Amino acid sequence: MVVVDMRGITAMSMATSAVLGSVAECVLRRSPCPSPFLWAAIALVTGLQLLAIYLTPLASVLQIVQPAATDWIVVAISIIAPVIIVETAKMFARRINNRYRRK
Repeated sequence: MVVVDMRGITAMSMATSAVLGSVAECVLRRSPCPSPFLWAAIALVTGLQLLAIYLTPLASVLQIVQPAATDWIVVAISIIAPVIIVETAKMFARRINNRYRRK
């Protein structure tokens, strides 16, 4: 049986959407989700996933088990890693662009 961890996939897509809002600007210098509809979608998806995990009747219908602490660590890493990678790439791109503009 193949098990897909939807929490990790959803977390990565939310982090990517926040980070890729601007190619040049740091995510910490602006709102990561400028659209209220994006905030609503993130809240809805997160709420539905938590209901599916922690609401026992729904979890048994969907045949889902509650995640262990290590599973939540994987989810946290899948959120943080894309942000760090993309923001680091933006930082280097800004430095390179600034060097070429000075010349």
